[in-house]
Amino acid sequence: MGRREDVQHRISLTTVESLSVSDAAVASIEMVAAVVGAANFTRVSITEGIDFRGGTLQRAMRFDNVESIGPVTLDRSTAQGPLCFVDCVFRDDFTLVAAALLTPLMLTDCVFDGKLSLDAVSAADPVLIERSETGSELSLNAGSYAAGLELSRLDAKADVRLQDAAASGRFMVESSTFRSALSLDRMQSSAPLEICDVTFAGSVSFHSGTYCGEVAFRNVEFQGPVIFDSAQFHSPVVFRDVRFLGPVSFRGACSEIVCGSSTSGSMER
Repeated sequence: MGRREDVQHRISLTTVESLSVSDAAVASIEMVAAVVGAANFTRVSITEGIDFRGGTLQRAMRFDNVESIGPVTLDRSTAQGPLCFVDCVFRDDFTLVAAALLTPLMLTDCVFDGKLSLDAVSAADPVLIERSETGSELSLNAGSYAAGLELSRLDAKADVRLQDAAASGRFMVESSTFRSALSLDRMQSSAPLEICDVTFAGSVSFHSGTYCGEVAFRNVEFQGPVIFDSAQFHSPVVFRDVRFLGPVSFRGACSEIVCGSSTSGSMER
């Protein structure tokens, strides 16, 4: 693949039924307000980034072993087919703000050096972020997840924010490490929330959230403060094999707490 200064080719489209690009180095991929039938990008290096703002994806779009030096922007797009990113590296910001996802979104085995933003996403099918690494903030604020959200085997090196989100499908966090703060403030969840095999190095906040399904923590270590203040839990909050190394506050919260025998730490109510 060519060096940054050597790459001149740009892919610019407005309408395409099917597109496949492999083993290539390009300056940019531009599909602003485009209508795309199906697209596959495999082993592609992009220097200036991807711009798919306001586009419509009618069938599947897949990025496999893609590296983008510049930003990736899919804001205000509509995905009618699956959108998959596998074994990709994004050196700059990746944004999918205010997108309508009618089919699954999968981010698998990816590295995000810049900010990963999925704010105000409306997802009718599951959203999965797995076996990936975030070097800057991960923001999923104000999203709507009808069929579930899963963070699995995630290494989050900076803050993760899931504030003002609404989940009517299961929310699952498993086998992950959060090295900075996690905020789920004002989250509205009508489905179960399960956090298992997770280490939180920074603070964790559930402030003013509403949870109608069971909330379960299993084999979790909280190394910093944990805040449940003013949260409303309409089903039991279950702690099994949980270690609280910092302060825990339930002030103003409405909850029934079930603790396993190997749960350690003190809780302020």
